[in-house]
Amino acid sequence: MAFINLMEIIDIIIMSLGVGYIFMDMFLGKKPQYNLEGIPVLRSGFDWNALWFSVIVTAPALVLHEFGHKLSALAFGYSAEIHASYVFLAIAIALKLMGSPILFFVPAYAAISGGSQSVIAMSIISFSGPLVNLVIWLGISVYLKYAKKIKRDYLEIFTATKKINKFLFFLNMVPLPFFDGWKAIVVPLIELFKFIF
Repeated sequence: MAFINLMEIIDIIIMSLGVGYIFMDMFLGKKPQYNLEGIPVLRSGFDWNALWFSVIVTAPALVLHEFGHKLSALAFGYSAEIHASYVFLAIAIALKLMGSPILFFVPAYAAISGGSQSVIAMSIISFSGPLVNLVIWLGISVYLKYAKKIKRDYLEIFTATKKINKFLFFLNMVPLPFFDGWKAIVVPLIELFKFIF
């Protein structure tokens, strides 16, 4: 059995482009252009540079997060596949097109199956995704602190990547249902409480 299948690759590409499009305005900001009289001119057309920058920053954070889940699930002997969440991506794209200030969605998930899934295994699998974001966030933070000289373009990418990974770590560790923090923290505590009492 292949480590990654064709459908997973297609889902990762679609998810990466979708998320890149959804967040493209947030990372570069909108720098106004001015005519000869100094009056701001509205941009026309699609900003491909903003899309590619957003994909470069967001896609690795999300894809590696899901691979964190997948690899830990495989290590426990389960089957795991990464899927794009087409419904949530479509809703988020529609909200962006309508100009909604709130864009909360789940762009992808790792479907885990096989065997009896223990609480401890599922807790570790759930924490593995946010752990990837934590490692990237802290790794880039250390790099930026001690790097001698970084080109401006790379500095922008590293800074945005650091921010998105920090955000994803804390968001996913929220101890509420449907977040990784629920299975990683709350479910094991509930089981421990049942065991003790």
